[in-house]
Amino acid sequence: MVISALLAISGFIHAVPGLTLRIQARQLGMPAWFVMCAGILMMGSSALYHHRPVDGLFAVCLCMGGTTSTAALLPSPMHRVGGALFSCLTLAAAFWVASASLTPKDACLCVAAFCVGVAGRVFVPVHPQLVKFFSSQSGSKELDKNTKKSDSALSNSGNVKKIGERMPEKKQEAGNGSANKRTESPAQRTKREI
Repeated sequence: MVISALLAISGFIHAVPGLTLRIQARQLGMPAWFVMCAGILMMGSSALYHHRPVDGLFAVCLCMGGTTSTAALLPSPMHRVGGALFSCLTLAAAFWVASASLTPKDACLCVAAFCVGVAGRVFVPVHPQLVKFFSSQSGSKELDKNTKKSDSALSNSGNVKKIGERMPEKKQEAGNGSANKRTESPAQRTKREI
């Protein structure tokens, strides 16, 4: 029950979108979409472990492999040790609960699931197709806005003089010999000024 609750609460905290998700992504050095997917996986693993402990043990091993490798990649040595220790203690508690019914085959599958969790944490956030897919889903509106801005800037560039060009000088009025010549502004001119 404690392991299921721990996974469910941790998964929920990771899966909630918004400010907390962005903070976690920045602190963990992972994309926000990956943190959210990991949270959903943790909640699903919690439910599976609660209802079917033997099958759920593999899911717990998968999650703890990911959290252990995440902890190992943290910048602070104190956080690395603390995170890895907490993940390993959670996994040890799950093994202790299942020790009476654990067969050698199940133990090998648990090790394999742990390794898959480690590999998932290391390779999935930087996989080019997944990065492209999730960045296009989350940033499509931002990309559209940036595209429109660059298109409008390109269409207006033909109407504006280049920065290096000089304005024609005005002739001095008769009788005003002390008139200063106009100097050019470094800012770009609009259509009205031309």
